[in-house]
Amino acid sequence: MNTFLAKSDGTTLKEHSLSVYKFAMQILDDAGCYDDRIRNAVGLTALLHDIGKCEDKFQTYLKHPTEENKNKVIPHNILGSYLFQFIIKIDSRRDEFAIFNAIRNTHISYDDYINWDDTSFNGKKKDISDVVAFILDLFESANFSGFRIKETCEVLTDSNVPNIAYADTLVGGQISALQTY
Repeated sequence: MNTFLAKSDGTTLKEHSLSVYKFAMQILDDAGCYDDRIRNAVGLTALLHDIGKCEDKFQTYLKHPTEENKNKVIPHNILGSYLFQFIIKIDSRRDEFAIFNAIRNTHISYDDYINWDDTSFNGKKKDISDVVAFILDLFESANFSGFRIKETCEVLTDSNVPNIAYADTLVGGQISALQTY
């Protein structure tokens, strides 16, 4: 399995995600929040908030942080929100909306919205089985079982990647509104 980086200092995505997960659970414990639905949603968000960093160009940027490589990167929060929708099975539309927005709005900036091009796959298939394996390992390491992985989610293509139109329905038209500026 790939060892994905979270930061250019060599911190792995697994280390970082588990650290954020433990911190989020500690905050909930300190607040006296033991509601399973809330804990599962917050836990999933903490574990997957940087999952978009698994993308090849982002990994290249972290290994070689040059301005040229930075300009080739898909914003990891946007890709992460799409990967979340594609990989994780969530029965509640309300929970899906909340988690999608939490992941999407990680490190958000206006440029993330206006520069994102959801046609970047250009008809190519993208094998994401290594990302699915990473998520399964992350869930196991965190002893997290709040949500399941979808059964068919190992190859992204233009036809099955969630698109901006669908994502826009989850955020009440915010993306379309921002793209008109």
